[in-house]
Formats: sequence, C-alpha cells, structure tokens
Amino acid sequence: LSREIAAPPRSSRFATSPEFVVLGSSLGWHVVYMALTYGVMSYGIELLTHRHEAGVSVQKAFGLQSLTEFKNGDAIEADLSTARVIYLTDLMWDASLRVVV
Repeated sequence: LSREIAAPPRSSRFATSPEFVVLGSSLGWHVVYMALTYGVMSYGIELLTHRHEAGVSVQKAFGLQSLTEFKNGDAIEADLSTARVIYLTDLMWDASLRVVV
C-alpha cells in the first residue's frame, strides 16, 4: 500500500504562492487539512522545533510536499504578501506579541 495521498487539484491561479498560511502551525494538522480538503498550497510556521518536526514528518510520510511547506521559525518574520487566508494560533503568545498582532 502506498502512503501517498492523492490531493485534489489546486487552482492554477495560485500554483506557486501559498493560499493558506498558519502562524503557529503546531503539529501541522491545519496545514495538512487545508491542503487535502481544498487542494490549496498551505504553509505553516512553528516556533517550537519538536512541533515543527512532527508536521514535517506527516508531510513526508504522506507525500504532501507539493501542497505543503513547513518552516521552523518566528511567525513575526513571515512574508504574508501572497497569502489569501492567514490563520493565527496563540499557544505561545505573550502579552507583548498580542499587542503587535
């Protein structure tokens, strides 16, 4: 049995830019869900290394590299200029970051 999942076709209008961005992508489930359910390029940024690595593991295990991308880093540095939907999670936000956002 192949573990690769056939993703729905995505819109050719957004073939290279992420349509859905998760700031604080945790284990990657929001990114994977959007990619598989709607066929959109999805990008997640996670500050905590172990959570980021879990998302990358799922991505690789199911062959989702063409629809998903994960970055281990600070969401405040993200380029959101091409995103159509930005989803924020707030597990690690302190009071000063909440003010900035």
